[in-house]
Order: sequence, then C-alpha cells, then structure tokens
Amino acid sequence: MAAPEQPEDACRPQDVVATVEVDRTDYPAGVSPRITVTVVNTGAQTCTVDVSPESMELRITSGDDRIFSTADCVEGQSRDREQLHRGVPVTRTVEWDRTRSWTDCRDADVAARSGTYVATLHSDYDEGAEQQVFRLN
Repeated sequence: MAAPEQPEDACRPQDVVATVEVDRTDYPAGVSPRITVTVVNTGAQTCTVDVSPESMELRITSGDDRIFSTADCVEGQSRDREQLHRGVPVTRTVEWDRTRSWTDCRDADVAARSGTYVATLHSDYDEGAEQQVFRLN
C-alpha cells in the first residue's frame, strides 16, 4: 500500500499502532469492564482509519469460547472514519455489559459467568496489539 498523500487516504497498517487496555484486571459482580482501543498514526502524513465496531473489532473470549464481539449485528451501520494526525491518539471505549453476543443476532440474553477472559483487537491494524486478560467475579 502506498503512503497516504491526502488526509482522507487510508493509513497504512505499518504506520498505525493500536493498543487495547482494560480499566482493571478484576471485576466484582455487577461491574462492567471498560475496554479502550487506542490508535496512533506513526507515519509522516495525516491519514484516515475506520474505527467503527466492525472494522476495529474487539473480541472477548474465555478459553476457546467466543463470548462477545463488537462486530456482531452491526452489518450495514455506517463507518466511523477518523483522521489520524501523527502522534495524536484516537480512542474508543467499549463498556461490556457482561452478556454474550451472537454472530447470528439471536435475541438471547446470556450473562457471562465468573472466570478469566481475554480481550483482543481484530483489525487491519492489530499487529502488535497485546491481549488483555481480566477476571469476572
């Protein structure tokens, strides 16, 4: 991918650093995890990144079990394109209500159980983004 020439041009993956951070590592019953995704442009030019829930998918798993994804049931929603200036972070915070989400959009309100969970970013810019481990009590 060529370097962006205009601010509305897409950022190159190698020019963006993305991180995931949980606000704590242990959540008492009734407390919802707040998970923040931050993207920073390290390239020389201002460029654009889609930071919508589908493009910057935050996925929560427990073992091999996929529990939640910001990309579930958002098909057709508009993109959220943000211009990234060099070194200026853009953040998005998800407050997870501790319920499962489903790729088929079923209407089933299933609460996550107590246990250990992992939050991971899945996007074009996720290389190097570390997983965040947390516990629900």
